Amino acid sequence: MVRTNNQQRILEYALDLLAEHGSHGLTMRKVADRSGISLGNLQYYYKDREKLLMAMIDMYLNKCMTIIEMEFFRHLAEKPEIQLPDLQKFIASLIHSEELSEWCRIFREFWALSSRSLPIKNHLDYYYLQSATKLSQIFAKLTEDSAKIRRIELLLIPFIEGYSITSDALQASAEQTSQFISTIIWLILKEDLAADCIITPRSEPLIPG
Repeated sequence: MVRTNNQQRILEYALDLLAEHGSHGLTMRKVADRSGISLGNLQYYYKDREKLLMAMIDMYLNKCMTIIEMEFFRHLAEKPEIQLPDLQKFIASLIHSEELSEWCRIFREFWALSSRSLPIKNHLDYYYLQSATKLSQIFAKLTEDSAKIRRIELLLIPFIEGYSITSDALQASAEQTSQFISTIIWLILKEDLAADCIITPRSEPLIPG
């Protein structure tokens, strides 16, 4: 769905409110006031708070997946040969990204809301499926083995969600965490590969035309 400039601005202000005040501070009236529009105008685009939250989740998904894809291209996609340190840099870039960290804080609020609202939970479930599809497209650049890609999905999606919720309490540094996760992904990818542990990316486009 293509958003108008007004919708984009409304969602950005709504996400700011969610980050600043949590879900309890996110009301339709406050979003309208922050956006500089009337409550009636806000309800023209989003009938109620639930519809607004679903649109915010969609925006969150698109933003996070864009960041992940950009970092993949920056660290992995253009290399003729990929080795473990390259994969570590990719994972570390996600953990250290200030922008992604901010969006992870917002995700905590979505996660809490999903425990109290079945429609929000269902929308987050859809988000997980979309995330898995995007990760499949990304890691298909490194391997044709769908079983390996599936294992990486099952590792990364729960990790990203869990890290966004628990990162402040973890004792391990971001460097240690990225090394640990990238090593597991590496072991998945190198299964049945040559002992020199070098991966040659496939030449096909990331997303088929």
